[in-house]
Amino acid sequence: MHALAGAIALAALAPGAEGFMSSGALSSPATSWRTTPVRRGRSLAAASVEVSEVKKCLSREYTSFFTPMETEFYEQDVTFVDPLSTLVGIDKYENNVDLLAGRTPLGSFLFSDASILLHSVDETGPNQLRTRWTLRMTISGLPWKPTARFTGVSDYTLSAASGKIARQQDYWDSVNLEGGRYGAKDLISGIKDFVAQVKPADDAASALGMELPSILLRRGIGYDVRRYPRCRVARTPYTNRPEGFDKLGSYASGENKASIKIQPLAPSLVIAEKKEGGKKTMEWPLFFLMDGTDEAAEIEKSAQAAPEPNAESISLEMASYDTMAVLTFSDAATAEAVAYYHQKLMDKCVEDGLTPADECAEKIIFAQYDPIFALKAKRNEVWVPLKAHDWM
Repeated sequence: MHALAGAIALAALAPGAEGFMSSGALSSPATSWRTTPVRRGRSLAAASVEVSEVKKCLSREYTSFFTPMETEFYEQDVTFVDPLSTLVGIDKYENNVDLLAGRTPLGSFLFSDASILLHSVDETGPNQLRTRWTLRMTISGLPWKPTARFTGVSDYTLSAASGKIARQQDYWDSVNLEGGRYGAKDLISGIKDFVAQVKPADDAASALGMELPSILLRRGIGYDVRRYPRCRVARTPYTNRPEGFDKLGSYASGENKASIKIQPLAPSLVIAEKKEGGKKTMEWPLFFLMDGTDEAAEIEKSAQAAPEPNAESISLEMASYDTMAVLTFSDAATAEAVAYYHQKLMDKCVEDGLTPADECAEKIIFAQYDPIFALKAKRNEVWVPLKAHDWM
């Protein structure tokens, strides 16, 4: 994770960097300036540390983006390895983290809004820890200022003698995860993935409006895993998609008890039974609820965002999408294409050790981010709800 900074710095400053012609809520960005690390009172010469202390240290470091890096929990000759580079020595590691966090003059030019969302810290064996994380940063040193996102795990080996961190091996989901297992890959694989993250991308913003927010849990090979909040939706049955768009569009345009126009969130979601002649419903998210929000109170408070519909065929419901595997495609969203990509995503989930919900055997969830008759390349997705995964 951290050795990534040096490789990005080289890419941004190298001649012809413009040839690198490159998507949740995360923890707060680390933007403070630091030249001398602040210590927490433990002597750097402390003889040994407990595993529980190392776990707490990692939680603090990830949350604060290593402000400070608690070097007393690391061996002086600690080794760090990720898909792009290898570092040996605590000073090189700390300098690299400061660069990525923008705490050096070069780093403040190259990077901004760097943050890590820590999902878990687990003991995986004697003197072994694994963290699971999402890393996000803006490459401000490139003219188009791309935002790069990486997800993966860090495997820590602790010294048998001192309990301190002796080695950190980082694996990216988008490079190292295959068949549910993490393994080393060649440097070219890491470079290709990095370039794909920072090259200018086509405008993928939804033409339907602001998107339903999510937390990126995995940016895998060919798919993502995201966590969505609970939300209030307008839902209607339909026979063909233009009919569904027409009914919900009329509701949003003022055909409701308040006679007001509202702006739903993207995407437009279709839930279709697989069986021949099966039921199909379309739903548009209207607003979402933060964790811990009182549902009844929020519904009452948000009446203007979700007024009661005039049409009896439209209902207002609460939807809990929770943890979803997601595959994006730009093909025309025919029934055959949606079914193909749904099965492809199902197979990928099983291959990587994720368990689709039982309902996936009977239903398909399809997300559309553009008007149905849009002429530009469309952004379509199939969603597979997960009942067992690595972020329980």
